[in-house]
Amino acid sequence: MLINPHESFMSAAIPEELQKLYEEMLKYCQEYGPKKEDLEEDDEASIILDDINLLNPQDKDSCIEAIRLLHYFLYEYSWHEDAAIEEKIDVLLNKAREILPKERRQRRTMRRWIMRLDSRKE
Repeated sequence: MLINPHESFMSAAIPEELQKLYEEMLKYCQEYGPKKEDLEEDDEASIILDDINLLNPQDKDSCIEAIRLLHYFLYEYSWHEDAAIEEKIDVLLNKAREILPKERRQRRTMRRWIMRLDSRKE
């Protein structure tokens, strides 16, 4: 039996499909989401934008968590008048839903996560 010394490194790598989805969702959040200067400092969207700017997924699990945050932000705060762009955002949201583990109480989970991230800043 051969032992691969790079096995743990390879298993921790982010799959290309996840990386592409993350990058595309991040791009759409930055282009079509609300701008930080248009929000109140303690507004939920503002807090999430701060956290999105800090995202730097290093492995599959952190990439999935980043996609979960981006999915929530796009779903709640990003909408566009152009039907083609809105359709593309819907496609991204559907791709993310396929990847993300199913949760029955997503909004509650996201609020807890946001509170935890917000408390780390203080």
